[in-house]
Formats: sequence, C-alpha cells, structure tokens
Amino acid sequence: KQWYQRRVRAEKCYITLRMCSRTACQYRPKECDFKMGTSLFNFGALARHTGNWVVTDDNYQTFHLNMCRGVNMAARLKGCSPNSIGCVEETAVAGAQSIGMVDTQEQELSADGNLTLSYTGGSTVICEDHPARTEITFRCGNTLGSPTFVRSRECRYLFEWSTYVACPSPPIKSQSCTYTHPQTGRIVDLRGSSTYTASDPQYTVTFEDCGSKTLCEGAEVCMLMEDNINGHVVKISSSEIKLFAEGDTAELLITSDASCPDSAYKTWQGIVQYTCGEEEGMELVALAHCHVIVNRVTPLVCGTEKAQDRSSHMRFMLILILSIACLSLLLLGAFVCRKPQSREVFLRRIRSWLPLRGSGGPFEEMSYKRVLINTEDMTDLSHSTI
Repeated sequence: KQWYQRRVRAEKCYITLRMCSRTACQYRPKECDFKMGTSLFNFGALARHTGNWVVTDDNYQTFHLNMCRGVNMAARLKGCSPNSIGCVEETAVAGAQSIGMVDTQEQELSADGNLTLSYTGGSTVICEDHPARTEITFRCGNTLGSPTFVRSRECRYLFEWSTYVACPSPPIKSQSCTYTHPQTGRIVDLRGSSTYTASDPQYTVTFEDCGSKTLCEGAEVCMLMEDNINGHVVKISSSEIKLFAEGDTAELLITSDASCPDSAYKTWQGIVQYTCGEEEGMELVALAHCHVIVNRVTPLVCGTEKAQDRSSHMRFMLILILSIACLSLLLLGAFVCRKPQSREVFLRRIRSWLPLRGSGGPFEEMSYKRVLINTEDMTDLSHSTI
C-alpha cells in the first residue's frame, strides 16, 4: 500500500497519528544523461525549476509536466505529490492527481532512434484503483520545443516532444581540441585565443576558445555563467575534453566540479554546440537544471569540400573577369588604333601604366611591330570609320 496509519499515543484527549507515505520521502533526482546503445542523450535542458511544462488535451484537461525532477508545486496542483513527473490539474469536481512518479523512470529506444521515457505509480483515484502511467516519446527536432498531448487510454497518458536535445550525440571523436572531420577527413582545429559572450535578461555566459587557458587558469575548456541579478558567478571548467562530431557540427562537453545548488547529486555542465557558419559568433540556447548550452557559429567546422567549392568558384570568376578585361583591351586597341603611329602611341601609354616600365622587363621593348595585328592586316580597316 502507498500509505498506512498507526496510532502512536493517546492521552489527555489528544490522539497522534503517524502516516508513512512515499510522497514524504526525499528522492534522488533521476539522471538526465542516457546512453542507449551507441547513442547519447542529455535532457538536462528540459528540467524546470520554476513553473512546469503545461499541456492541454482535447477535452481541456490541463497537465503539468517536468523532466529529471518532480513538478513544481502551484495553487492548482494541491494534493499532487511533488515527486510526480506530471500532474492533472485540479477541477471543480476533483483535486490534482499524479500521473507518474519520477523514481519509476524507465527508458526504451525504438528502432527509428526515438527515446521513450515511462513513469508509473500515479494516482489511483482518477483511474478506479488502477495507477496512472505516463509515456513521453522524444523525437529529434530543431528547437527546445515543448510536450504535446497525444492521447489517453486506460490511465495511460501519452505525450510527444520534438526537441534538439533528443537528437543522439555521436560517439566521442576526440579528447583534444582537434578532430578529424567525419565526412572530408581533414583535421579540424578548434583551438584559439578569442572569448565570446552570450546573454539573456538574467544570465551572461562567457566562453573561451578551446585550449586558451586564460579565462580559467590551468583548464583546457572554460565557461563562466554570471547571474546579472545577484551577481553570482559559476565557473564551469575542466581539464578533460570530450568532443563529439557529426557532419558540419561538433559538440564540446564541459563537465565541471562546481556543485549544482538544486541537487546534491549533480554538478554544472556546459555544452558548446559548434555549427557551420561564415561569421564567428555565439548565442545562448538554454540554461536549466545546471546545464548551460550555447551555440558557437564558426567556419572551422565547415567541410573542406564546401570550402573548396567556394574557393574554386571564386578563382574561376576571377580568371574569367581578367580574361574578359584583357580581351576587351586588345579589341579596343585593334579597333581604335588603326594606324601604326596610333598603335605606337597606344602601346606607349600602356607601358606608362605598367609597374615594369624602366625596369628592362618584357614590356620595355614592346612596339607596334610586336602586335599580332600588323599593318597588312589593318589595310582594309584603314579606310573604315568608327
């Protein structure tokens, strides 16, 4: 049974009862890092420390969800266990009820790479003595996203969540600031000496290029997170480098020793997502559950094939422009300078523009006699008009 009552003492018209319940137990927060086969997942960015993820079904029933920890209590959640992964909001006829407990978490990876987290042990009130169960299926997406309601059947509540944190990270490619590009085979070097800053209304995050060792003395990778409201600064640094790579993207994981204030079992972690871009920059993606995620845009991770294609295209265009310019110049000289004397003046002017004039170079002895269009070729043109 979930709870029971036992009389402890009765004296002077006072009766004291003791209730033993799982809802009163301190629980260990569930780990947000999952390794399923060769795929790695980190859901720390989905944890909420204030408020919850709110979802409404087709019948206007409201659900409050959280990740990695229990829901945050609110006025309309009175009666639901704080150790619940989700709660049904109270209504006019019933109070708030749990739809699954955090410490019952189970995970399953489908054949198409989608991770499903299941939670059991929910309330039996709304399900006629059958405990409620919650299943959340995560799909790889381009944004942080939010959960959506799918359906409910026999106290089994199904949700889906499209989010970039559900995209599996590839196996570790390198434990240094360099790695081999998985597509082109070239060496990508992320070392540098630059510092980048990203912020939101409350936090400012500063990241130093891999291997710089100036922002955090002695650390290979370093990130500073400053609370703009109370001035508190967290140093997220590590001497160990974990670098992931896939296509034109890379991910740098910084696991620090800085303790997480919200959990005695967690430490601060920084995730730097490198994406291909022509200009250097950084933006703050997410900050939650002692995880800081930033996106570092840089051309360093771009494939060499793309860079070579762009370079070859630029060289081709430059050669084409120069060829057209030279041809136009020759045609202009042949058309305008129809007489030998005029051609000599024309060539003399060209020599005056060249930097080799007076240096004894090949252009020094240039004259109309060396022009392919000689006087015999110009006989018919000498009587023509422009």
